[in-house]
Amino acid sequence: MSRSEPASLACLDANIFLAVLIPEATRPPKDEIAGAARVLSAVEKGRLRGISTAILLNEIRYAYLREDKPGSKSPAPPSKRR
Repeated sequence: MSRSEPASLACLDANIFLAVLIPEATRPPKDEIAGAARVLSAVEKGRLRGISTAILLNEIRYAYLREDKPGSKSPAPPSKRR
């Protein structure tokens, strides 16, 4: 891909993120973890543009809650804090 060509567009689903963030949640094979890491690296470097749905964030949050991982608990909204 030359600098003048736009980056390819890829639809990213929750499994790509979960394979890298918490592989024990989805138990992907090692080659899928490596592939997901390559896709995310390509997005980070601008060689690939990623698009996803808003529900993806909820899917990832659910996996964090189900696996009882740190960061899965949201702070209370400001109106509920004391």
